[in-house]
Amino acid sequence: MTTWHVQLLGGFDVRRNGVSLNGAFQTDSARILFAWLCFHQKQAVRRETLATLLWSDKPQSAAQNALRVTLSRIRQAIGSTLNTLITDPATVTLNLSSDWHIDALEFLQTVTTVRNHPHRSAAGCPICQAHLHRAAMLYRGALLAGMPPESEPLLAWITHQSETMHRAAIEVDGHLAEYALRVGDWRAAQDYAGRQLQLEPWCEAAHRQLMVALARQGKRTAALAQYQNCCNLLQHEFGIEPEDETKQLAESIRTGQLAHFIEPILPSQHQADAINRLPLIGREREVATLIDWLNQAGLQLITIIGAGGIGKTRLALRAAHLMQYAFRDGARYIFLHPEDGAEMTNNDATASLARAIATACHIEVNDHYPLPVQIIAALQSRAYLLVCDSFEHVAAANLFINELLT
Repeated sequence: MTTWHVQLLGGFDVRRNGVSLNGAFQTDSARILFAWLCFHQKQAVRRETLATLLWSDKPQSAAQNALRVTLSRIRQAIGSTLNTLITDPATVTLNLSSDWHIDALEFLQTVTTVRNHPHRSAAGCPICQAHLHRAAMLYRGALLAGMPPESEPLLAWITHQSETMHRAAIEVDGHLAEYALRVGDWRAAQDYAGRQLQLEPWCEAAHRQLMVALARQGKRTAALAQYQNCCNLLQHEFGIEPEDETKQLAESIRTGQLAHFIEPILPSQHQADAINRLPLIGREREVATLIDWLNQAGLQLITIIGAGGIGKTRLALRAAHLMQYAFRDGARYIFLHPEDGAEMTNNDATASLARAIATACHIEVNDHYPLPVQIIAALQSRAYLLVCDSFEHVAAANLFINELLT
């Protein structure tokens, strides 16, 4: 079985079973025409359209003759594969089978898949992670880099496609940098932020990601130098200052508020990890359903009910483990317990739930204000996925729960 790989990003190459056929195309005109046909495969394109596209400065007769020669070179390069390059006196059709893999088209399709998938955050969506990594691997540079065409119409087409994929590549690297920051992989975040800045040096969001990644690694001086680099670049290119968000981030780094920090692991996290290591058999559909629900930004409360011992906790923890990075501040686990089997009043249930949330979310509380008020105020600036086991024991705290959800 023959497998074909076509590289159009960062240059041009066609490989058949791993062997390069680049030289067989002979001219850049043949390479560029083949690339254009890849984008318009399975379409019958009129010969005069192609002739004008590539040789707009030539008389039609000369352009048609150049087209015939160029099509012959393409056919020789890829071989006389039946029905791959179909020509007749009026039209040309490139009919590629599933054995052909074209990096630019796969990149665009992969990015479209991520954009069309419903989720809270592409950066934290477990379903989209593989797509994002695949897209990042596919993008190796601009379309047909190093091969500027002489034809103005063709140059306009290449420029438009390159800009579209350039923006998409920045988007992909931005999502991957954000994911790396959420999971605490500071070096990966640094790499993906750097990739964005190579593509667009004035991308302020990427500067912020790089500043955070450096600061979290304890490289405070480097993080502040990156901020100064951002300031200088924005001033030189556009005559503007950084956004307030960037200034505030720099100040938090300068004052030591943002530094190398490892959040202590709570007993509830150890307990959740231990439960997650237990097998969960035959619940793939339920896990997928929970992931779909958790990806819906408007859905704030999910309750799993059922008889004791059927695996409700394991199901909830497995879905939360997969979805924790879709929430900016991750997942927190709360294991509630009844107090001597007594039915709680609203006040008791509220106090019990508030204390549990404060512990799980590392919220510092005091005696000056009611505990529920402090919890609600602290959570206003955070985005957690809270997993509460045995939630029925604090169901009486309905007023507090309603305030948490609004």
